[in-house]
Amino acid sequence: MTTMVKPWNGEQLIGSGAETGSGNRPIQTLVIAWILLFPLLFFVARGTFSFDRAMSAESADANALTATGAGSAYYQAEQLLAYVIVLAVIFPTIPGLFKVARENLLIFSLPLFALVSTLWSQSPAKTIPFSVFALVLTTFGIYLSKRFSPDKQIELFLFVGWASIILSFVAVLLFPIAGFMPGDAEGAWRGMFVQKNVAGGITAV
Repeated sequence: MTTMVKPWNGEQLIGSGAETGSGNRPIQTLVIAWILLFPLLFFVARGTFSFDRAMSAESADANALTATGAGSAYYQAEQLLAYVIVLAVIFPTIPGLFKVARENLLIFSLPLFALVSTLWSQSPAKTIPFSVFALVLTTFGIYLSKRFSPDKQIELFLFVGWASIILSFVAVLLFPIAGFMPGDAEGAWRGMFVQKNVAGGITAV
């Protein structure tokens, strides 16, 4: 007898059908992994790539539109793209994620408390967006744990890890102003990351 399998809508959980559902079919999983590659690399790089800092250093007189440092229009567009992709991917599973949130209130209490802290924050203009980012990332983490089986999660993280290593070698070999540290640590490899210690830690993991 042939069994019809429906795409995961957020209701299925690991251990209760997600491993055998279409959520883990090779082609669909591969497509989602490629879609998530940029935001995952963005998060791994802690929100700033070495390419960004290098371009910013090259154009010290750049205006707010063409500069690439933190706070620039380029950086904000990069950040917006990462979070839009994340939200677009998790949106179809919102019903199931709400169910998970109700069952794991403690996990979501920290980002929610950060959001509430806006009421007494000395800099609410910064607290609000960072609190929202924390809430989105917490939800995204839950999504990954429910969307991918443990084996697929390992494959996804290995995929992102190899992508970061390849991009780091590309930066070192083809864009040395981005791939190498400036200043006191001049000559040290940093790859796609903004700092050599971050590159070393992430690469080791």
